[in-house]
Amino acid sequence: MSASHQLTEAQKAKLLRGHHWLPHRAMVRYWLFGEDDIRRINARRGEHNRLGFAIQLCLLRYPGWPLAPDEIPPANLVPFVARQLGAAAAEVNAYAARDETRREHLQVLYKDYQFRQYGPTESAHLRAHLQTEALSTESAFSLVESAMAWLRERRVVLPALTTLESIVRSVRSQIEREVYWRLFHRLEQEPKTELAKLLELGPSHGSLLGWLRRVPGRAQLPGFSS
Repeated sequence: MSASHQLTEAQKAKLLRGHHWLPHRAMVRYWLFGEDDIRRINARRGEHNRLGFAIQLCLLRYPGWPLAPDEIPPANLVPFVARQLGAAAAEVNAYAARDETRREHLQVLYKDYQFRQYGPTESAHLRAHLQTEALSTESAFSLVESAMAWLRERRVVLPALTTLESIVRSVRSQIEREVYWRLFHRLEQEPKTELAKLLELGPSHGSLLGWLRRVPGRAQLPGFSS
């Protein structure tokens, strides 16, 4: 597998935990409540339930998945939400103690805000989106970011990162094969033979598509320098 098809550990950490360090402007963009949000939140009984419900709503909007059982909410999110509700941030501890309540709230959020789980239909549409995106970049990180943004815009709860990585790898391989064969079938037999010889060597780094994109360096005569 070429390097461009893989995510580094640092990139994985950024995708999975980047929302823990969102700048204030981004927090306002994703996590600021409107009047309708406040009405729905205040329909919950108990300050801890209102706070927990609101935190779940924020996380479904960004990064795109809810709290897992026994997961501690991001430290930057809790006070930001608590200030909007006029609640005590420490109340989140009481919410975390009841997984049944967490699951009940998710059902309400999915219904009221029309969030839906990732499935075969979403997977097919996502592949079509990425096939277009992959023509302009060979970066797996950029493509996974694009996939996550595309799903969030459609209120689809994001699947595991490994699932998105797998789709990106598959799409990249498909695009590379298509680009190669389009080029190959336009050539006469002699250039085809020469191209086949070159492809036996293959790119030393990165993807095949990236290798084909590269512009050759300028040739220099012996004894001359630029």
